Amino acid sequence: MKQRKQKDRLLLKRIGKNVNKMNYHQRAGLYTPAVSHPEIGKEQVLRRMECRKGSDLYQKMEEEFDELLPELYGLAEPAAVYHRGKIPRGSAAIPVLGQDADVIYVLVGTGERISREADRLFHTGECVKGLLLHSMADEYLFCLDEWIQDRIREYCREEGIGIRERLEAPGRLPAEFQEELLEAVQCRETEKIRLTKGYMFEPVKTMGYLLRVSNDRCRMRLGHDCNTCEAVNCRMKDRCIMNCAACQRTDCRMRGQWQQEEEFDIVQEYGLRENSGRKSRAKACKDKKDDGNANDSKNKETDLEKSGVNGEPCVIAADIGTTTLVLLLVGAVSHEVLGCYSSINHQRRFGADVVSRIQASVSGQGKALAKSIRDDLNRGIQQLMTEQGLSADRISKIGIAGNTTMLHLLMEYPCRTLGTAPFRPYNNGLQVIKSQDLFQAAPQTPGQNEKPDRIDCPVILLPGISAFVGADITAGLYACGIHEAQKPVLFLDLGTNGEMAVGTGEHLFVTSTAAGPAFEGGNITFGTGSVPGAICQVTIGPDGKAAVKTIGDRPPAGICGTGLIEGIAELYRTGLIDETGLLVPEYFETGYPLTQGEHKEPEEEVPSIVITQKDIREIQMAKAAIRAGLETLITEYKTTVEEIDTMYVAGGFGYRLDLNKAAAIGLIPPQLASRANAVGNSSLSGVVKYMLEAGSIPSHIAKQAREVQLADSETFRQLYIEHMFFPRVIY
Repeated sequence: MKQRKQKDRLLLKRIGKNVNKMNYHQRAGLYTPAVSHPEIGKEQVLRRMECRKGSDLYQKMEEEFDELLPELYGLAEPAAVYHRGKIPRGSAAIPVLGQDADVIYVLVGTGERISREADRLFHTGECVKGLLLHSMADEYLFCLDEWIQDRIREYCREEGIGIRERLEAPGRLPAEFQEELLEAVQCRETEKIRLTKGYMFEPVKTMGYLLRVSNDRCRMRLGHDCNTCEAVNCRMKDRCIMNCAACQRTDCRMRGQWQQEEEFDIVQEYGLRENSGRKSRAKACKDKKDDGNANDSKNKETDLEKSGVNGEPCVIAADIGTTTLVLLLVGAVSHEVLGCYSSINHQRRFGADVVSRIQASVSGQGKALAKSIRDDLNRGIQQLMTEQGLSADRISKIGIAGNTTMLHLLMEYPCRTLGTAPFRPYNNGLQVIKSQDLFQAAPQTPGQNEKPDRIDCPVILLPGISAFVGADITAGLYACGIHEAQKPVLFLDLGTNGEMAVGTGEHLFVTSTAAGPAFEGGNITFGTGSVPGAICQVTIGPDGKAAVKTIGDRPPAGICGTGLIEGIAELYRTGLIDETGLLVPEYFETGYPLTQGEHKEPEEEVPSIVITQKDIREIQMAKAAIRAGLETLITEYKTTVEEIDTMYVAGGFGYRLDLNKAAAIGLIPPQLASRANAVGNSSLSGVVKYMLEAGSIPSHIAKQAREVQLADSETFRQLYIEHMFFPRVIY
């Protein structure tokens, strides 16, 4: 290792012989470094790519790294600048910082040539080299950020000031702030850094942020804070307390933001299977908003009588998702769905992903996280009771499922073991607690005069399987009847992480793989969540033009995960991209347009929504992770795709996904497309089923499941590389 470092230093000396040592000069208040190349940590880069020492892949990638390192240094055009100033009038940062706040603008970048070369490697079919070069460029960028932070510390010491906090966009600051930052550091012409229409930096290996100046010289918070970061699976997270195999994808940058909770499209649909000869009468639940017609309490009382509410005990089922929360009120005797409630999980203010929330908990915010989700649950329970005119004594029990992290945060359990190897949950078994221990006081709604009715009943947390496969998957498997299956069935819950299982009532294998945020619109040029106006369906006609459908039939505002899958499938079907994912020359630079730009007002142009080459690469990496995980799990189970009897696709993304188009791009095996069922919120289905039928089956499912570790699987790594390409046969 020591010899290798000495060799790297000699290489750096040769490359940087005409470049000054780490220093900077002042130009009109702008500090510009003449940067020599930083040392890139080989082990750090290979670990991010899940290459484990001792494996054949590690040795191969080590050789590729040594070959690419001189090329990386030759291509890099490093820039690291900062500028101190005041927040001007009209700034997008004023709502956060106020006017005239004393700040330091910071921008670092590796230049354009590295990304171009990585893309070229992809285009020529050398995907592994392309991925490696991208990962090396990320490490180079982080090293530049550390370097400029050292220079800023020196400046702060000289000026007798400190740094109160670091703010980044999008996140704490709106995306539009990137425009102001670029103007402040004056890098448009000197460093050729620019912005996309979605306010993302180009070249992509560019990072910008704002430092808020403090008069306390002892305060020096320059580093990236993962607790406040909305990035999903950001590569910087493993530089903090995390050492998690799930953190490998690039950061999540979503174009769309929902202004009101009711605008976010939350899947509540579910169904129950027949059990023991008895047919459950559960209905698919829809949000019913009061239309203000008040055809009034008399009709309401009649409806309640028809639904069997009068005198009937009720149960409440809850599914706690990372982003959303859904509750159902169900009659314990009639099995009728009497009410439903959905909202955003307000823990998102601590971070958009589980990694951020684990770190927030570890850093001392566990009580605040627990209070946030408990208040959300209590608010939903009280609303369900109020809408149906129920008293607290009518609620007989409450059941809750969610991923392992969400339930740990709910119970205020220590989360450190979820974020460090060997990734062991504090408590993952079935738990029964008192509602009054969980909900100390019900939050009052505006205009409410009477104190809300306090419930007193058992609360049951369903069991999970591992740190990465939680109670939501156990509940989903239970709902789909895997414990009754005679032939192997496959279960897939699609999202930022893809949880999957294969098995029968006797044997069950499970695993989880990091797909990244692309399926949820993250890190996509015009990506957005499932909000009104998001493009969700795409068809390309014989004339090569796209026809699109949006959620709520609103004017197009972006593209969500299902729309992106359909768009790329159509591009491949029509020959506009090839097997490697390369767009035809006509659209390579500008992207393929899904919509055409319009002029609303004179001189006001609405940009067209396009699928770019970068977007296609993001989906290639995401679908390769899912498909490789599925096939590895099937191989470990010692069965074949042909022997899989049924495939259940769970989750909001899977519920709306066109499975034939998913097979067309290689996301799922084509043989399973005709045997696949979209089961919606299977976690909620499983909780309802357990509340109505009880028994020990979910615990049995959790205990019998064997987890397959993909991080240690050579099969997974080889399949991941193979499935980066699109299928040779178009289905």
